[in-house]
Amino acid sequence: MFKEFLNDLKIAASNLPRPRSAYTLDELADGYCEALDNGNIMLQEAFFGAMMLNYQGYIVKLYQDHHVALRMELEDFISWVSGSIMMACDPSNRKWQKDDKVHAGTIIIQILKTRFQAAAYYDSNLAIHKANYATVSLDVPVGDDSDNTLVDLLETNIETPADQFDGAYSIIQELLDENKIIEAIIAETIAYNDCYRINKETVEDIDWEGNPIKRKKVTTEFWAYKAVQILSNLPENYEEYFCNRFKIAKEKFRAGLNKIQSSSNTKIKKYIGQTRECLRAML
Repeated sequence: MFKEFLNDLKIAASNLPRPRSAYTLDELADGYCEALDNGNIMLQEAFFGAMMLNYQGYIVKLYQDHHVALRMELEDFISWVSGSIMMACDPSNRKWQKDDKVHAGTIIIQILKTRFQAAAYYDSNLAIHKANYATVSLDVPVGDDSDNTLVDLLETNIETPADQFDGAYSIIQELLDENKIIEAIIAETIAYNDCYRINKETVEDIDWEGNPIKRKKVTTEFWAYKAVQILSNLPENYEEYFCNRFKIAKEKFRAGLNKIQSSSNTKIKKYIGQTRECLRAML
């Protein structure tokens, strides 16, 4: 199916005024935006198809890196990329056309990671919490139908249009308002990243007729090791991303960020434990 999809993109891209290899990604994005503004459907499909072809290897890597944790199909990651391109080229965006230091590819990847990838991990983590934790604790198995887990609390009070796709904004903002910068960073990491491990085991069961059978049981649990790895390797633009998203002054945020970045893995793990205790107290 992926090969057929790529073939369709190549057919669309064949209608470009010049060979696809003659364009930079910025030029392809500019061409798509111009065709969009002019209502030229054929050129829209041509430039869009060419941009998607530029990301075919990236789509495969997204699938390889995330499909197990998120339980998603290749088509879902295709949608991430196509949606990011369309959002980047929306007339209200197009930041590379307004700033020579910015490139279309950078904007597309930023949108993909902060919108689509973050939302997917938020939804995944929400499902994990609902399936594995009771309302009064982060650690007690589900025993009722209530929905006041940590991530359920993160679903409320959306503050800005940029955060309409997720619900982690309010509780992280509450931590920031209390000047708990380290806790806010760790809460953001837990809510929006793959900090869980999947456990598989064969268990004995009975089928609907009462016959003994063996089946695969899949469970998930929070894994501090993965959270430590993420926090000890935060990207260079993390400060800008976080401050823009949660509307906090960089000077105020930097003190907490510096503490994490200068800490050993053992210290970061201690911070994670303290943050989880803090979140328990908020439930």
